[in-house]
Amino acid sequence: MAGKKKVSTETTSKTSKKAVISKAKAQDNNGLSLSTETFKALVSKASKGVGNNKLIPLTQLMCIQVKDGVLTIITSDFSNTHYLYVKQDGVAGDFYVTVMADQFAKLIGKLTCDKINLQVGDGKLKIIGNGEYTLALQYDEMGNPIQYPDPLADLGEPVGDTQTTTSLVVKKILTSIKSSLAQTMEYPYLTGYYVGDKVCATDGEEMGIYNTPILESATLMFPIVFDLLSFSDSESISIDRYEDGVVVFEASDMIIYSHEMEGIDEYPIQALNDYFETNMPSSCVLPKNELLQALDRLSLFVGDLDDNAIKLQFDKKALRIESLASTGVENITYTSNDGDFFECQVDLTSFTMQVKSQSTDTVTVQYADENALKLVDGDIVKLVSLFSTDEE
Repeated sequence: MAGKKKVSTETTSKTSKKAVISKAKAQDNNGLSLSTETFKALVSKASKGVGNNKLIPLTQLMCIQVKDGVLTIITSDFSNTHYLYVKQDGVAGDFYVTVMADQFAKLIGKLTCDKINLQVGDGKLKIIGNGEYTLALQYDEMGNPIQYPDPLADLGEPVGDTQTTTSLVVKKILTSIKSSLAQTMEYPYLTGYYVGDKVCATDGEEMGIYNTPILESATLMFPIVFDLLSFSDSESISIDRYEDGVVVFEASDMIIYSHEMEGIDEYPIQALNDYFETNMPSSCVLPKNELLQALDRLSLFVGDLDDNAIKLQFDKKALRIESLASTGVENITYTSNDGDFFECQVDLTSFTMQVKSQSTDTVTVQYADENALKLVDGDIVKLVSLFSTDEE
């Protein structure tokens, strides 16, 4: 059995930008007092941005500051030059500290008191809650307290108009097309989202498109951006672009400083558009849960020599799902059907993932094309590549 039909792509390289931890003298601190429930929620969100890479010390740190009535907690994964700013308005004081993120976040998460008080003195951070806990502050090689980088402070004017999106769009991206992203670095640009007049994700075989405009000029974005935005409680998100490929996403409770991915010129957007615009002459509607249960049972009959493939047979009344050795067979009756007989082979895992990502109780499948099945879910369209059954 030959391999899957695949979108033609070429490999490109990506070099992550580097940053330097700046040196600064200790700032005066008046202390910070906040309700435990509020502070826990803020620290929990900020922790999502901690890279915790032992080879890059910055990614193990968390910066907590209060300035001009705003509490901000900054973290970074730094592998792709991402910074997460979690914000809370209406917090009094003048406070600044940089601590080891993991220990600090775990401690805050375990506190059950009503209020938390943070105090800095003698090179240490004292946390007063259920009891008193002391954490060492972080210093550079010159003995100065580390001041966390703040790339937002160095931004100039945005390039172009501010764009906007919503938390609902972010959630639909994650639930519907994230599963189509490439999971390996064979083609690095396929690990990111194409974001422009639509949002696309593909690994070169399975593809997902969300027909909603986000940016006037298309770019590639790292998946972590949308992962982090999903933790925001804000409905509206603004997007500004700056020189050197900087992109800033801002919600009422967080800001994400990021960079465009390299490889937009190699991204196969035209090939994807051609696939998505291909007219599939037949279609059917299947009950989602019944289909998933059948696929789960059939997975027990997919052998090591089957390349994880199963056979699909679209007939007038039902979809027949069968293992290649015909040791497992099920029929799923259509909710509705408008098409002729069609037979194909798909990857069981990929097909199951795409069915799971459907947002409704039914699955609309368009078929009869030799290259792919098309799953339609409102403004979300996904393609599942077919195996070629021609012998090489």
